[in-house]
Parts: sequence; structure tokens; C-alpha cells
Amino acid sequence: MPPRSGDTLVVAGVSVRALAESARQAGLQVIALDLFGDADTRAASLRWAPIGLPGTLAIDGEALRRELAAACGPGVLGWVPGSGFEGAPALLDSAPPGLPLLGMAAPEMRALRDAPNFFATLARLGLPHPVTRFSPPTDAEGWLAKSSGGTGGWHIRRAVEPAADTPGTYFQREQAGEPMSALFLADGQRAQVVALNRLRVRPLGRRPCVYRGAIGPIDDAPLRAQVDAALALLVPCFALRGLASLDFIASDGRSEERRVGKECRLTC
Repeated sequence: MPPRSGDTLVVAGVSVRALAESARQAGLQVIALDLFGDADTRAASLRWAPIGLPGTLAIDGEALRRELAAACGPGVLGWVPGSGFEGAPALLDSAPPGLPLLGMAAPEMRALRDAPNFFATLARLGLPHPVTRFSPPTDAEGWLAKSSGGTGGWHIRRAVEPAADTPGTYFQREQAGEPMSALFLADGQRAQVVALNRLRVRPLGRRPCVYRGAIGPIDDAPLRAQVDAALALLVPCFALRGLASLDFIASDGRSEERRVGKECRLTC
């Protein structure tokens, strides 16, 4: 059903410009909640409010709850979470009862971001993935340390680098190949791939794998078929909803052999 004139959608996240512009193009009015409030976001919105400081790249839970409560009213359809909730699923419970959550709920997000559960599920479904362990390897050469709540590669370090043993840390064998991603829409049972993209991943200081952007769409029918098959298993298993991406390594840059990586990184 097309939106009615006056229908309003709340979008919240670290940065919601793309969500706000998309909702506006769909004929909805928008209340935007993020950290930046740039000119494009404000131009696409009825109202903008801050839910954190830009330098922190983290959503302030108290500010989020306050602004979601203030957004309730006639004609408001619900709220869509964007980036910034992956490592803080409890924030998905921030809205008052009168403002429906249109996306992944907190229990599903917790299950998805639980690394032991995620990789056990990949193994059970027969989906290839890098060798993964949850205690430091005896010989750390060639291993990466990651955080189950991290995004954008900022949480990744080489396992040989000393670091505090934080909850949610896991270790993966580094794998040669081309970092790629499948952007997709899901309804909890099915997925529709929007585009395949090559990821620009570059070192930054002591961080070896920082996300620097995406190039696409990539036309690769054999790869698309493998991604479709993986999502057909993962979407109902984890009840994935909304706009999301599945990151993976394409071995040798060819489509004959693929390795699905850890981060099914939800952006919505």
C-alpha cells in the first residue's frame, strides 16, 4: 500500500541521510535522529534532533529514548533503526509502546551478533567461512582479532598485536581474496539482492582492514547465485529484516570459490 499524504517515518542511527532521503522519495515525511544533522539530512526531514555527539560515533541511549518518545503522534508509522545498533542491541528497545519498531528486534540482533552462535550456524548450514576460534591461537601469525559488536573494520586488529581481552573478541585466520558485499532487502523469510559491491578495505594506522567505501554494482551471475543461496538459508534462520549487507571474501577474485565472512552487518 502506498503511503498516505501526511504519513511520517522516524529514522534513527549514527547517520541517517540515505534513509531520510529514501523515505522522502517514497512520499513519506521524515523525522531524522542522528549524530550529524548535515544539510542534506535536514533538507529531507520535517525535523532533526541529535542523539549523540559526532566524535563518539555512538548513539546516546538517553537521547534516543527521549527523541523517540517526542516523535510519537498521529500519522507516525513507526521508526527504522539504521547504523549504530549492531553493537548495542538493547537500544532497539528504546521506543515507547506507541511507536512500532520497523526492523530487527533486539533478541534477533543479539542472536545475530553472538559470534559463537553465528559461526556454529554457518557450519550447520554448510556455508564456507574462514577458520574461527574463540580463544587466542598459540601462534598468532596470520590471525585477525575481531569484536562481535564492531563494524566498518575499526574493531579488527592483527592477533599478534597486544590488546585487552574484551568480551566478544574472536579470532579468524586471515584469508587471501577480494573483500565484497551483497546489499539486500529481507522480510524475515526471503531476501532480494539489491547489488553486489567490491569493498575498499585499507590499513589505517594499526588497523589493517578499515572500510573506505564500496564500488558497484558488480555483474557476476555465478557469484550472485551463490549469494542468493546463502541468503535463502540465513534470512529465515536469523529472521533478518530490513536493508542489510552480507560481507564475504571472493577467493582469487573469481566466482568459482567463495568464502562467506563473519559480518552479516545490518544497517537497518
